[in-house]
Amino acid sequence: MNFRVVRTGLRFFAALALGCLVHHAIAQPPPPAAGVTCNVSAATPIVPAEGVAELMGDVVIKCQGGTPTPAGQAIPQISWQVFVNTEITSRLVSTSPDLSEALLLMDDPAPQNQLVCPAPPCSIQGTGGGAGSEPNSPYNGSAGRYNIFQGAQISGNSLEWTGVPFDPPGVGRVRTLRITNVRADVWALANCTCLGPVQLFAFVTTVGLSGITFRNQQFTTGFPLPDLRFTHTTATLMSLSNHNIGNAGPAPATDFTITFQEGFAGAFKSRTVAARPDDTSPAANQNTPGKVYPSASGFYNAGFNGTYTGAGLASQGTRLIAHFENVPAGVNLFVTQQPIAGSSVRVQLVSTGPEGNGPYDPIAPAANRFAQITIYDGSAVAVWEVLSASPADQESVQFGVAVSFTVDSASRLFGTATVRGSLAPLTDLRIASLTDPVPRYIEGAPQPAFTITDRGAPVVTAAVNAANFAANGPLAPGSIAAIFGQYLTASTQVNSSLPMPVSLGGTTVKINGIPASIYATSPGQVNVEIPWELAGAGEGTVKVIVDGVESNALTIQLSDTAPYIFASVDGQGLISRALPVGPGSTLIIYGTGFGPVQNPPATGSAAVDFTSTTINAPDVSIGGISAEGVSSSLTPGIVGVYQVSIRIPASLMFDVGIPVKLSIGGVESNTVTINLP
Repeated sequence: MNFRVVRTGLRFFAALALGCLVHHAIAQPPPPAAGVTCNVSAATPIVPAEGVAELMGDVVIKCQGGTPTPAGQAIPQISWQVFVNTEITSRLVSTSPDLSEALLLMDDPAPQNQLVCPAPPCSIQGTGGGAGSEPNSPYNGSAGRYNIFQGAQISGNSLEWTGVPFDPPGVGRVRTLRITNVRADVWALANCTCLGPVQLFAFVTTVGLSGITFRNQQFTTGFPLPDLRFTHTTATLMSLSNHNIGNAGPAPATDFTITFQEGFAGAFKSRTVAARPDDTSPAANQNTPGKVYPSASGFYNAGFNGTYTGAGLASQGTRLIAHFENVPAGVNLFVTQQPIAGSSVRVQLVSTGPEGNGPYDPIAPAANRFAQITIYDGSAVAVWEVLSASPADQESVQFGVAVSFTVDSASRLFGTATVRGSLAPLTDLRIASLTDPVPRYIEGAPQPAFTITDRGAPVVTAAVNAANFAANGPLAPGSIAAIFGQYLTASTQVNSSLPMPVSLGGTTVKINGIPASIYATSPGQVNVEIPWELAGAGEGTVKVIVDGVESNALTIQLSDTAPYIFASVDGQGLISRALPVGPGSTLIIYGTGFGPVQNPPATGSAAVDFTSTTINAPDVSIGGISAEGVSSSLTPGIVGVYQVSIRIPASLMFDVGIPVKLSIGGVESNTVTINLP
């Protein structure tokens, strides 16, 4: 892992080299912490993968050995640095220098003994010994005995605590340093093209020659996992009549639902341990070092002032944002203020900025349980803030969304609106900031939410072969199928290009989730090619999607070979003949579904020549007499069409309505007729 080298370290190496040249002439003072050994560890919480300002685990440095500073002498000062394998995004509290809310605590001081260093570096006098909670500890919080120090951000991924008085604890004692309130851009790690599992790492060191021997300087401080699983139902609404309108105006009722589910237990958090998000008094204190609080804030002491004011305090608790886009003009949107399904998560609908940002501003309860959300230029947001949630259970909340509009004969309402479900506030800023909220998140992807149309939702009633439209027969990959139903397209169209498109006239068709290439669309029928990718499947599920609105699912039977000869309504086959017609002359039978071929074309593409021959040779009978086969292949230039060439048997009696059928791969086709000569 590569970490940035700071100039201080370069100066140290240059000075060290010079010292080596003159060490016989100049006595070298002992390093300030000679004989001290420090073991570094960290808490390893699960951190939200969507977050760009997430708290990593506290870094704990436990040091032993060395010689305590004699009483009355100034404790030597050491600068400490921490590096992280992504951008550090703790809130900045000032610039020039870039002071951070990230803190270094000495000996985990109890809340009543916490004393901040007002302007580093701060001088502390030695006591001749003492560590932890011992009364003679030089960090006991009495006047001049500071135990909390503020870091400065010196690069994108590093912090430094300059000139921290470090008193070696001596033999038999432990000096504990705790680095806390470090936030990091986890989203960048979770979305990197990395090999192996992604983790949040940190590295701790001192600046210059400190004399400290470190153990385990590099360590894990968090494991990224998705914090949110967002799902929703959809709605298709008819524009031909008023919707959710009562005698006195909008009368909202749920049209579809949106659900926010934790990606892991404890993902949803209140702002602090206080009862209300806007309470930053001592009731919100989270100032017991090392204690894990089930909130979005870190180490926070309401009594701190100056540049320490608000250090560790989150701007808000977990916020859940539903961002609606492409809302047609004239539409009103309403959301339920509270979950509509049972949930132990307490939430509050709040008024925020467009990114879900801003102070806690609860929306007053409405008698009908719905609140209207403001739509501007087709976009609207609804934001709920978590007030309390279980840290041990994986929970979810579900809300109802109502769409309301009146019929305007002069301007019909059409279109599909989308929704994005995310954690909030949203951001594109992934560096430390003086003003941006913490935590903050990257927005999720849009998904279709509701459609307003003058048509109904598409309905699929049947899917059959397009050769003779026989019901209940299986369909083969590479064959032509006809799908029947209602509202199957927004525009009647016939494709005339190759390769064929997977979307035509606002319609797409998926079979087992695989897009099918489309020949033509009409409101009652769509013709498609069964994708070659379905080879080996015994069953398929057909869905038609029109302008983002999905149909019911229809189950069809699939078979690698399912031959059908093209036939007219009266049963005559699509069979061409070589002239003059006579015994031994050639007939070409056209059909679909004749099975796998050599050199198969891609789905939606046609064979380019006659080398796409069928794997199995067909057996053809005409008038009950077996015919000699000449060739069997896909027809070049036409997607999904096969042709079989045969010679007319010498013993065949010419007549009207002579039956023709074939068998290929052990599967018989339909029977058609031909008039000869």
